[in-house]
Amino acid sequence: MLLGAWALDHPRILQSADGVKITLDKIDAHALSDPEAMRADLSERLGVDVMSYQITALDYINDMARIWVANA
Repeated sequence: MLLGAWALDHPRILQSADGVKITLDKIDAHALSDPEAMRADLSERLGVDVMSYQITALDYINDMARIWVANA
């Protein structure tokens, strides 16, 4: 059992995804409505391959979006 737990926890066998919370100071309505465009925009801004993202808050008054991004 310990050998199995060690093998699954080893970084070469099962890699975990890192995530980061970001705040965008400009909301692009076109990117928000198109998930692929948003993923490409986030990848370009962050310089990493974005696996997924989740918009956690939108503030249209201050034109801000809070997003959690998972990268490879």
